[in-house]
Amino acid sequence: MWRVSVGGALLVGAGCLAMFGILSAHLAALVAALSVTGFGIGLIVTAITAALLGSVDASFSGIASDTLTAFRRTGSVLGVALYGSLLASMRATAGLRTACAISVGLILVVAALSPTTR
Repeated sequence: MWRVSVGGALLVGAGCLAMFGILSAHLAALVAALSVTGFGIGLIVTAITAALLGSVDASFSGIASDTLTAFRRTGSVLGVALYGSLLASMRATAGLRTACAISVGLILVVAALSPTTR
């Protein structure tokens, strides 16, 4: 399962790097980069959910699933707020490039830590 999460993290990183370089390019290139990023996120979420539910007793699976969902949504809200403040404080392209650079750094941390949790 850790290979799936690392692969997903690498896809997200590749999508962010692609967005970093093509922010002023054609819409089709941006859609392709966003699609790669979304596919990678889907792989990560699926692998994390399966690993979590496989590691708890069946009687606690509802609590574990809801706790994961709560933390995932909280992280999404904080991420949108922080990246939104980056966009508001800079020119749009500079803010997007900074957000992409931060995302790639965080994804590399996820990819580095994933093999230790198998």
